[in-house]
Amino acid sequence: MSDQSVARQYANALFEVAVARQRVDVVRRDVSAMAALVADHAELAAVFAAPLIVPRKKRAAVEALLSLVGELADEVRRLLLFMADRDRLRLLSAIRDAFEARVMEAAKMVSADVVTAVPL
Repeated sequence: MSDQSVARQYANALFEVAVARQRVDVVRRDVSAMAALVADHAELAAVFAAPLIVPRKKRAAVEALLSLVGELADEVRRLLLFMADRDRLRLLSAIRDAFEARVMEAAKMVSADVVTAVPL
């Protein structure tokens, strides 16, 4: 199974939980914040992506990170720990993108690029 389809499955599961708990906006914000945090710290991203680092150590890194982050949606905390246990942390940005797409789909929104001959 490709990383993109795995990321979509995680995002869909997270979306369903967020909808059931009526916390889509909070989960959306926190997934985006965590993905940005990892993207902004190359060393952290490298640890999450390294196949030689065992999941147990990645989970310890996530636990330490979560203790520093402060308030974060419980759904996102559990997702990160679950991903660490299964060595899937490298998919966080793809999960964020898939979650965002799922939110937009549920709201019946589409993104579009507008090109005009003159400035709007």
